[in-house]
Amino acid sequence: MARDSTCVILNPAAGAATEIELRSIVGDGAEIWTTRQPRDGIALARRAVTEGFATVIAAGGDGTLNEVVNGLMPAPDRPDAVATVVCGVLPLGTGNDFARTIGMPLEPRAAWGAIQERLTRRVDVAALERDRCERWFINMSVGGSIDQIHDRLTDEMKKRWGPFAYLLAGAEALTALLTEIGPHQVELRLDDGDPIELEVWSVAVANGRTVGGGITVAPEADVADGLLDCVAIRGVRGLEMAKVAAAVAVGKHLDAASDADGPVFFQRARTIEVRSRPAMPFTTDGEVNPASESFFTAHASALEMIVGPES
Repeated sequence: MARDSTCVILNPAAGAATEIELRSIVGDGAEIWTTRQPRDGIALARRAVTEGFATVIAAGGDGTLNEVVNGLMPAPDRPDAVATVVCGVLPLGTGNDFARTIGMPLEPRAAWGAIQERLTRRVDVAALERDRCERWFINMSVGGSIDQIHDRLTDEMKKRWGPFAYLLAGAEALTALLTEIGPHQVELRLDDGDPIELEVWSVAVANGRTVGGGITVAPEADVADGLLDCVAIRGVRGLEMAKVAAAVAVGKHLDAASDADGPVFFQRARTIEVRSRPAMPFTTDGEVNPASESFFTAHASALEMIVGPES
């Protein structure tokens, strides 16, 4: 058994705290292990389990939490996979999206205080199989063009116009950009249902609610319902596309999903299969996974997670 019951895995590249600064926050109540390169978080989390820590805290952003979760979870081909330790997140990254979903304070000292309260909840974890490469994720996997559009908006536009930057940038410029990127022809299969053919700009498979530092892609997602939210933006163009993108920015786009032929597709399922032409790269908790076929499965109540007071 480890000499401390709590292990904090710090990613110093997240930028919000050095090991010395983190020690001033957590005091002597935990051991601090530091990652040096990508995937270190996986190895350190596995080591923490081996050494008998009861609680493992990811100190960093969504990518750090993703690595820690992958280190804590058993092999994803086990349908009854359940992690054996309690996981927490100390948000030190730029996005901190899963921390938002579970109601953790985003200020590090306040978050550490919430961690000490030990309010826990069993949450779902998703498995991604992409061309036979399996990986766990806890927040969201987003594929397609919408994230590229967001990246290409200038910082000045985002700062000046906020969520309405997509709309105010002008339908003509947005249409030109979409023409350059191009839509995807996808086939979705949800659980045991029939294939659904769609032309889309983007598909999100969500366990958490936000991505990109607070963009509410899946506003109705529940991390403990045993299901994943599938949200797709159809291949609409011009002003309609600009309006949908603006609605995404303020988390109101699911209002358009009530129309079967509308610009937004939304359904929930335990398993979601995506086949795309051309191949649709998915960004999964910060990691890019290029693939033409991706298969997602929700594992219900697979991880005990420390949540915030607003969860």
